[in-house]
Amino acid sequence: MLKKILMLSIIFLLLCNTGFASERYLWLNSTDKFSYFFDEQTIRYYKNPDGSRNPNIINVWIKNTYNQDGVNDCIKSRIRNHLLIDGWEDLDYSLTNYLFNLDKNSKKIMDSISYNKYGVKLETYQSSSKWYGITPNSESDLWIQALKEYAANNSAIMKNR
Repeated sequence: MLKKILMLSIIFLLLCNTGFASERYLWLNSTDKFSYFFDEQTIRYYKNPDGSRNPNIINVWIKNTYNQDGVNDCIKSRIRNHLLIDGWEDLDYSLTNYLFNLDKNSKKIMDSISYNKYGVKLETYQSSSKWYGITPNSESDLWIQALKEYAANNSAIMKNR
């Protein structure tokens, strides 16, 4: 009887830990091809060159998961842009580091990493891209609104990361 209780306790703890790990990413939105989540553990205010935090700019990693139609669209886009497609049929998700300027309603991509369903990196992209304005009612507009709300409710945590 003691063995059964011990085994059930271990299984319960393992299940609980798995559930907590999946809560790292909070849902932003989904389409018929993609789902987007932001990393709650690393979201923070941008650090200025002098080391101070800028509460007008949010630094966040967004996870983009793909269903098969999303994978197919990605492959088609890579073909149009003359990029390699070997291994991309197994695309599972991408992690992209964005800066969102809350005052100017704009975004900037810093880095992006794509992974296959086996956890192997397909591609790493580093950008020195310019800032892009966010179109009202667009997907990015949904994101920035959700991130503004999160920042308003978690400002103290974000300042200390």
